[in-house]
Amino acid sequence: MKAKDMKFFKQILIKEKERLFKDLDEKEKNNLGKSFKDISGEVSSHKIHMADIASDNAEENTSLDLLSSEEKHLKQIQNALKRIEKKSYGICTKCGKEISMKRLKAVPFAELCLNCQQTEER
Repeated sequence: MKAKDMKFFKQILIKEKERLFKDLDEKEKNNLGKSFKDISGEVSSHKIHMADIASDNAEENTSLDLLSSEEKHLKQIQNALKRIEKKSYGICTKCGKEISMKRLKAVPFAELCLNCQQTEER
């Protein structure tokens, strides 16, 4: 891969990494670790209805799932940046063939070429 292409993808990955850090930080500050009373502004910490408790639990689980997904995405980006530094970015980690520019533009953190990715998913 040409140096200018590596620089192009590095900039994309760094911007995405910064966006994810900001997003994760924002979500952690806003909701996680807070009680229903803190989030809703309720005066009493006692729930009146079981459906409210279930709804709050489901919402917190969704938030945790989103955070987990974003953390996984962040790790993929960090790994791609490491591959750029090692000059192995754009090379499939499974078969050693070049990953197409079209794929890298769609998925800049891709570790596998399209063929290996499809094989992996089956």
